Formats: sequence, C-alpha cells, structure tokens
Amino acid sequence: MSWDVSIVKDPRREHFVLGTREEVISAFANCTPSFELFKPEIPPPEVLAIMPEILRQSALRADLEAIYDDEENDDYLHFTCADEPLIRFVNVEVRGDNNPLPILAALCLPNGWSVVEACNGLVVDLTAPTAEGWEKFQRLCEEAFGEDEGD
Repeated sequence: MSWDVSIVKDPRREHFVLGTREEVISAFANCTPSFELFKPEIPPPEVLAIMPEILRQSALRADLEAIYDDEENDDYLHFTCADEPLIRFVNVEVRGDNNPLPILAALCLPNGWSVVEACNGLVVDLTAPTAEGWEKFQRLCEEAFGEDEGD
C-alpha cells in the first residue's frame, strides 16, 4: 500500500504546468544531488518477449521516474511523470513508516509547487510538521495489518 499524492503547480488548477522537462529535472537534482528524474532503460527484446503483457506495457511507457530510497530511515518515494516537453504534474507513491513531508517540502517549496492527495484532492500543508493525510494513512495501515505500513 502507498499514500499517493501529486505534485502540481497550482492546486486550484488555474496553472497546469510545473515547468519544462529540463526545469523539472533540474529541480529534482537541486533538491538532493543524487536525486535524479530520468527515463528508465527499456529491457532488451528477449526480456520484453517473456514479460506478461501488463508489465511489458509498463516497461514501454514513456515516463520519467525518480526514486528516493533511504533504507536506513525507512523512507521510500517513487515519483513518475510523463516524458513530455512540458511537465504538468508528478505522481508520488509514498511507502515506509517515516513522515515524507520534509522530502516533499524540500522539493516543492523552492519551486513554488504544491502537493495534493490523490484520493480526495486535498492540498497538503508543506509547512506543517506532518501531513494529516499521511497520519490517517498510517493509522489505516495499522488497523488493516496490525502494524506500521512498512514496505
């Protein structure tokens, strides 16, 4: 399970573009030097041929992605967006037990971006100590699985 959010320029949907492809890639790199938004390599044809169709289509998708994975602190965020000249939004799957807000704030605040929850469209307060939606998600996982969300 993951807490799903999207990074947008304007949560009111009046301005739909985060920036050019190059600007968004640069914003990720400026957040943390090892944080790279890139297009994953397509598996070789012989591997594609044996993949189930749903995985093959996913591998052939023209998306950019970035992964923030801090195993020591149990933080995992998977960022994806369309590989287009203008990037309109970035989707984020958040996993782990730790508060993802500092990472999201470090990326979004300097760029004037906002974060909205995928399930309800609520804007996440990036200046708060934690996100209410994240806390609710953690409680839901604890109730459903009897433990923290983890992996």
